[in-house]
Amino acid sequence: MLSDFQRRKLTRRFHTYDRARKGTIRWDDIEQVLNQILDMSGWSMNAPERQTFLLQGRTGWQLLAAAADVDANGEVDLEEWLTFYDEHVLSRGVESDVPGGLPDWLDGLIEMSFAAMDTDGDGVISFDEYQRYQRAHGIDNYDMIEQGFDAIDSNGDGHISVAEWRDLSIDFYLGDDPKAASTWLWGDIYRGLFK
Repeated sequence: MLSDFQRRKLTRRFHTYDRARKGTIRWDDIEQVLNQILDMSGWSMNAPERQTFLLQGRTGWQLLAAAADVDANGEVDLEEWLTFYDEHVLSRGVESDVPGGLPDWLDGLIEMSFAAMDTDGDGVISFDEYQRYQRAHGIDNYDMIEQGFDAIDSNGDGHISVAEWRDLSIDFYLGDDPKAASTWLWGDIYRGLFK
């Protein structure tokens, strides 16, 4: 069962997709964010990475909608979103023998998100790359982005490696420590997402 803290984190994540603040997300909301990420990635329209990223996102949406959209209206509201993560991500992570315990589609999306962020292909995410990624998710408060990057860059080297990104992402979805660096992946969960 999701703790109050996990509900807060996942609510923040929900709002990175629900930009119109209509209280629901649809495939077109997810697709808009994915396309903004792809636009900043530098991948050409026919790049295999681009197609893989969209496929991972579409697969994630289809699984989410099939499991969470209980009223079958083509939208997922916040409570449906939270129930989905409780039943299909958190429970799996707790019970899984798989390292990380995340569903394959979410693991794939985490991997492809890193690749999309790493626009210069050097194998790490710089502050500038992280900032563009956050802005693609509707987070444009520079101070919040900077504070978030400083928090997730736990070794202070000015970069986030693929291993760091994966560990932070797993902890974001499965963890329950309000002081964990992963809390900052999508900005300060205690501040409003929108201006």
